[in-house]
Amino acid sequence: MPFWEPIGSDVLGAKHIANPGGGYEPQRGHNFELLITVPAGDAEILLKSVETSLGISHNSEPLQLPYMNETVYIAGRPMYAPGPVVYRDMVNMGVYGMIETWYSLVYNAFTSEIGYAADYKSMGTLTMYDVKGAIQRSWELIGIWPQDVSQEAPSHVNGDIMRLNVTFQFDKAVPLFI
Repeated sequence: MPFWEPIGSDVLGAKHIANPGGGYEPQRGHNFELLITVPAGDAEILLKSVETSLGISHNSEPLQLPYMNETVYIAGRPMYAPGPVVYRDMVNMGVYGMIETWYSLVYNAFTSEIGYAADYKSMGTLTMYDVKGAIQRSWELIGIWPQDVSQEAPSHVNGDIMRLNVTFQFDKAVPLFI
C-alpha cells in the first residue's frame, strides 16, 4: 500500500488537463525563441532561422565526504550540458557564414590560433511562450559559444532544405521565471 493518497476523486482520469474550468495547460514545445547575440553578425537572422532549440540541462557534480563507515554526498560544481541547435540554412541570409565567422573567433583555421574567450563568448536567451504569446519561461544564457558546427551532407535524393547543426556550450543558464 502506498504511503500517499490520491488527490481528488478522479484517480484514473485526466479531467484536470486543459479543461474548461482552468486546468493544467500544457506547454507547447514549438512556442519558443532562441535569441543569441552574435559577435560578428545579425542576431535576428539566427533567431528567425532556428528550427530546433537547445534544451537546458544541468546538474551538480557530487562531492564525497567519507567518514568512518559511511560516505555522504554534497553538491559540488554545477555543470551545464552543451545544447544542440538546428538552423535552416538560408542562402540569402548567410546563416552558415555567420556561424562560421563566429566559430573562427573560437578557432581560426587560417592561422591555427585559438581565440580569446572574451572575443567569442556571448549572451543569449531562451524564451518559452504560451499559445497566446505570453512569456511563460525564460533563461539567460551566459557565456555561450559555438562548440561544434556541422552541415548536413548535400544529396540529390533528398528534396529537403539544408540544415546547419550547431552545438552551443554555455557557462550558465539563469532561470528568469522563478
